[in-house]
Amino acid sequence: MASKEVRSNAGHIIAFDFAMISTAPNVGFLAPHIRLDATAPNGLPATGFTFSLYDASAGALTAVAPGFTVQMWLWNPVAQRWQSFAPRTAVNYDELYFTYDVDGGAALYFSITNGLGVGNIGISVCEQ
Repeated sequence: MASKEVRSNAGHIIAFDFAMISTAPNVGFLAPHIRLDATAPNGLPATGFTFSLYDASAGALTAVAPGFTVQMWLWNPVAQRWQSFAPRTAVNYDELYFTYDVDGGAALYFSITNGLGVGNIGISVCEQ
């Protein structure tokens, strides 16, 4: 599913088959899931982003307590490698997380684990 890159354009939602999004991207080059836009919805330069998971499978996929584990990877064009942020644990649907450590134009890859069932998991991303 790594070929499903979307240009965020100040906010986008995407859904992935959970079985396909639980891997790290450095096993060969994989395309990013999201490439952040240079501007936030208010027209100012993007200096971060928010993300949230949503239930894209009508309850067929649930988190194992205490919640999903989300690890985001950032493409480093100098090192030509994906490099990860620390994993965020206990992430539940519709909880909003943010960072101001990533500028617009960055390529992001999501790895999500600790789920039970089959189906799609959705990710919403918006530049800040």
